[in-house]
Amino acid sequence: MAIAVFFALGTAAGGVAAPWLFGVLIGTGSRESVFLGYALGGRTYAGGRPALRHGSASMRSGGRSNTSRCRYPPRTSDLSGGGVE
Repeated sequence: MAIAVFFALGTAAGGVAAPWLFGVLIGTGSRESVFLGYALGGRTYAGGRPALRHGSASMRSGGRSNTSRCRYPPRTSDLSGGGVE
């Protein structure tokens, strides 16, 4: 759920900030400003490339190497060996 919230907030912020920023850059009338805006956008987009390279190893494992750390501790009734009380 937290991932969805952060994704939604980031998408909303980018959807508002990007058009405003490019509008300001175009409003300057300077080609260099617009070019730098596009360069910044391209750099931001290319920033996700390391995630493709480094994230693929964890995707291939399917998360199996982390499952022991993600389990809840057993309930005390499970440790007593008894059934439903």
